[in-house]
Amino acid sequence: MNLSHGLHGWKFPPIDHPTNEFFDRDALLERLENEDWRDWVTRGLWRAKLHAERFFDAEPAARSMTVLVWRYNGEVQLIQIGRQGEHEVLWTFRQAD
Repeated sequence: MNLSHGLHGWKFPPIDHPTNEFFDRDALLERLENEDWRDWVTRGLWRAKLHAERFFDAEPAARSMTVLVWRYNGEVQLIQIGRQGEHEVLWTFRQAD
């Protein structure tokens, strides 16, 4: 794996890990190689939950939403948010700096 500026410090789940079902690995890798992740990863869990509320309003059949969140401790996590605002951390891609 080429550790360009965008991939440095990122840890991906093993290929056979169930978390891979919740994101497109190739698309994420490409985006990390070409863009600064700080410009597009959702900042803060509260903001992610606000986006989830809007998503659920627009998609009444959806049961959950999965999003990359840059936590205030510096970690970047893949988080699944449920309709009632409950959340689960599926994977931590970056540890706190």
